[in-house]
Amino acid sequence: MRKSGYIYIAALLLLASCTTRMTPVQYSAAERRMTDSLKGFDPRMAATIKPYRDSMEAEMNQVLVVSDTVLTKQMPESDLGNLLSEILLQKAEKYGKRHVDVAMINFGGIRLPQLPKGNVTRGQAFELMPFDNLLVLLELNGDLTQQLFDRMAGAGGVPLAGARYVISKDKKAISITIQGKPFDPSKKYVIALSDYLANGGEKLDMLKPIPQIETGVLLRDIFIEGFKDINARGEHLKSIKDGRVTAE
Repeated sequence: MRKSGYIYIAALLLLASCTTRMTPVQYSAAERRMTDSLKGFDPRMAATIKPYRDSMEAEMNQVLVVSDTVLTKQMPESDLGNLLSEILLQKAEKYGKRHVDVAMINFGGIRLPQLPKGNVTRGQAFELMPFDNLLVLLELNGDLTQQLFDRMAGAGGVPLAGARYVISKDKKAISITIQGKPFDPSKKYVIALSDYLANGGEKLDMLKPIPQIETGVLLRDIFIEGFKDINARGEHLKSIKDGRVTAE
């Protein structure tokens, strides 16, 4: 995964202009603001970096949407995972310009264990998805689709939308339905996922030879857009758990 360097822009600009040792500007999860360690430095240095710090602090504190409850990441299914995968499925069709059957997100790619109740900021979206992973689409035959679901089941369940399945006692995916219909091994299915997964991450090596339909859009930007869409409709984030992934 590619970790975003966005939140270090101000510090890098200053480092490029001088050789004085300093602490990079960082995003504080606890305070939801940008901080710096310029105390004791030349006031001219502080003045140089302050506009960048203030601009980024304001941007990171922008409220995207309000959550009515604490949203938590869990296996085999969670309200946070369901929310994000539903947004991904919707936006995958927009940016992929075609029907998409299933959207999935690797469990470890969601870096916050919880999204707290109340205002959800742009900074929290960066914490939630700090890696610069891109949305891609894959068209998989029935055999590869079954393999993909088996890997999801073997991992204990990962966030997904557009499908339902049961994790069997031997960690295989059974009773799969896709878009409300029983899984058909003779069909091809379009899957939305990150380029990290499409390139074989999380032991998905069987996906590496499959041609990728690239969108050029970051997953993080998709979630930010999705949050803003929900807010624009006058709605809040809510818990969504519907039993799409269960275990025997």
